[in-house]
Amino acid sequence: MNFLLIFFTSLIFTIFFTPYFIAYLKKTKVVDLPGNRRIHSDIVPRMGGLLIFLVVSVMLLSFTEELNSVRLMIIAANVILLVGIFDDMLGLDYSAKFLLQLSSAVLLLFYLAPKFVKLKLFEVTIPYPLDYILLLLFIIGGINSINLLDGMDGLVSGFSLLVFSIIMALSIISHNTLLLILTTSLMGSILGFLKYNAYPAKIFLGDTGSLTLGFFLVVTSLLTSINFNQNVLDLTFPIMLLAIPLVDTLRVMAMRLLRKQNPFLPDKTHLHHIISNSSISHKFTVFFIESLTVIFIILSLYYIKVSHFVPLILFFTLVLFLIFIEPIMKLAGRFIEINYEFELFRKLPMKNVMLFEKGLIFLSSIMIAFIIIASLPQSTNLQSNILMTFFIIGLIMFFLAYGHQRKQKDASDIYTFINLAAFFTITNLNSPALFNLSLSSINLGQLTEISYYVLALIIILFLIASDKLFPVKKVILNGIDLTVIVFILLTFIVNSFIKFYFDEYFSVSFLEAFIFYLWYKVIISIKAEVTNILFYASFALPFAAILLLLLV
Repeated sequence: MNFLLIFFTSLIFTIFFTPYFIAYLKKTKVVDLPGNRRIHSDIVPRMGGLLIFLVVSVMLLSFTEELNSVRLMIIAANVILLVGIFDDMLGLDYSAKFLLQLSSAVLLLFYLAPKFVKLKLFEVTIPYPLDYILLLLFIIGGINSINLLDGMDGLVSGFSLLVFSIIMALSIISHNTLLLILTTSLMGSILGFLKYNAYPAKIFLGDTGSLTLGFFLVVTSLLTSINFNQNVLDLTFPIMLLAIPLVDTLRVMAMRLLRKQNPFLPDKTHLHHIISNSSISHKFTVFFIESLTVIFIILSLYYIKVSHFVPLILFFTLVLFLIFIEPIMKLAGRFIEINYEFELFRKLPMKNVMLFEKGLIFLSSIMIAFIIIASLPQSTNLQSNILMTFFIIGLIMFFLAYGHQRKQKDASDIYTFINLAAFFTITNLNSPALFNLSLSSINLGQLTEISYYVLALIIILFLIASDKLFPVKKVILNGIDLTVIVFILLTFIVNSFIKFYFDEYFSVSFLEAFIFYLWYKVIISIKAEVTNILFYASFALPFAAILLLLLV
């Protein structure tokens, strides 16, 4: 349970301190200006990744028992951090940046060297000293490829969240405490940061963030490969895991060389530029890349857990897709036309639409109330001190949300989703009060499942009729919502490969929470006046579940 504490502490710290950090960066003029290769049109603070690094460092120093064993990794990470800070604040020429990155990579190499006896790549053992040279190239290339991927709001943050989640799941299996501390603190801080970094972003990672996240992605993927290959570093796994930024970087550099241009000069030929130029919106470009990321994660998971041949064939097929992404997107653009309008609802009289709306709200409210009552727990195996810890974390979240709502004059949706996820995680880890009851031939557990299907159908009907139902044209799903969808999908996929009950509970809990969250987003879009009521009601759910368990 320490790792849940690390996750939520990192999440709370990041959510709380990021607004103050944004104000500080604006005051000190550490901002990103629009123009040139920039997709954004506003002045946005950068260097937000510094906050993630600080939170992760605090967690690492607080929970790692033998700090001396990881001192080289910590020093290497701090060197990369300094590169990012200097680049964000002063600007570094490429040669200085490369030399500093090389020094960090060498330190990391010294840290990793005692942990593996040989290095393999695509089933081929690489002899000494080529293995060390190849590893240095991968470390530097991997870090920089993440930096180059950071071209859209929430892209690198969402990508990193997905990759760290699979590494965390694998570290639970291998009982690697260091990886668990790193991944849970990174996931918590990234999720908190995504609240402000997802489209439309209020703060950017900056080179500080993209380089340090790149560093941690590289080191955690390498350590995971060593853990699962009996002290053999199979470089194939990290390459498959980080395939999108790596292949994109190599593709862009190769194209520049073919055009006899400097391969290190920036341009607009990266993957996110190509997709967004194909009449696909900013947030759906990020969603598309994150969906591709999930496919590569599945292949890497299959590779490390099941067999090598099939995932390698599929991997190289997808690499070809990424290499020829530009002509593929141009061809697809000729045939794909998305139309969100539905003639049936556009032709309905407004009177009928209002009846339709009231009926759906009434029915969905009944479904919501029934599911909540049926899910309330009656017994638990969790100790009272753990429940009290969750209760205190919930109180901290409540006061943070209250302060944010009073200051910003709006309810932040991320708090609502976290509350719902906490409620369903608590209830799924314990025994629901009503599930053992039955009505004729059907038990209430089955009724609850049916209620979810009905609720999901109602939400779909709301979305289909959105042009008529919503008073103004409003975007229901923002950037972080789409990232959460991909993340939930990934948790189910991971559980199909790595079967342990805790992950299964999380998968189901996140899905149930997201269905409720979608209902919340739809309702506040139609009835804005109930936003605060539903927002604060979401805090009551986990508190009620915890208090019930403390009283039994």
